[in-house]
Amino acid sequence: MSETGIDLHPGDVALQKLDDALAHQPEKGMHDFAVAVESLCVLRDALIRRRRAGDTDALQHCLDRLNGVISVVVGSEYPLPSVRWDRVAKARGVLAELVADFKQHT
Repeated sequence: MSETGIDLHPGDVALQKLDDALAHQPEKGMHDFAVAVESLCVLRDALIRRRRAGDTDALQHCLDRLNGVISVVVGSEYPLPSVRWDRVAKARGVLAELVADFKQHT
């Protein structure tokens, strides 16, 4: 748990699952994506709770970035016949920066 009271474990889980998906790049059976999205949403919910509790505008910026990551990961499978791995890799990079930023403040 970070100093901000946010459990960062879901962010680490999402990073690992995105790494796994990027390494294997499956066309079907996107279990890693499903787990990553679920973990990203758990992290987002924690950010929302902290933001509603009156935390800083900087937290809103993090929430905005995380929502962008979720959108890219979810949207990377649709409507194309294959996954947009370049977009997944970019979203994974943004998530890594976001998780690292939180860890720095612990």
